Amino acid sequence: VVFCLNYHYMWLERRKEALGKGLQADIESLDNQLLKGKLEKAVQTRLGILQTPEEHRRTLKDTLKSASETVIILSGWATNYTLDGKFRALLGRCLKRGVMVYIGYGYQKRGAKLIKQEVEDETRDTLEDLQEWCSKKKWEGRLEVFLFPNHAKILIKDNEYAIHGNFNWLSKLGPGLDEERSWIVYNKDLVTEERDKIILGL
Repeated sequence: VVFCLNYHYMWLERRKEALGKGLQADIESLDNQLLKGKLEKAVQTRLGILQTPEEHRRTLKDTLKSASETVIILSGWATNYTLDGKFRALLGRCLKRGVMVYIGYGYQKRGAKLIKQEVEDETRDTLEDLQEWCSKKKWEGRLEVFLFPNHAKILIKDNEYAIHGNFNWLSKLGPGLDEERSWIVYNKDLVTEERDKIILGL
């Protein structure tokens, strides 16, 4: 029993160390100044990683199913493919529980290729339609859609975790695409600071 417990502890420590090194290697590609500025604190806490579109989609669904207070989704753009009836049902149940959901969209990064105008138009129209649909409901929670023109792609659940990476949470992405890697930070202080910075900046 002692051997098994010790082996498990050592395995967790090695995994934590590997994840910390991976985050340090990826930090420059993450458009998040808070995380960069507090990298040392981040790598000392519990970390997780998502590496496929399927893992990201499943995590988004789980977040909407289990959040109790706040969900923040920052995505470069959105499509009708993603915001379909299933997504609306998940969002509706989330809002019925009294959760505040914030969706920020907009893609802007110096030197990056601009997205097509039709993609921008679809994103705006899709999210405006979603907000109008939600506003007609008498739910305790509320959906707030806002323009957030930067390259950040973030998902935050309550003060439990914040996910930073390369995945556009509300876009059409199919299986078999290139790796979409995101880091999950579970440090309560960092998550709360990131959440409040986004909400207060609206």
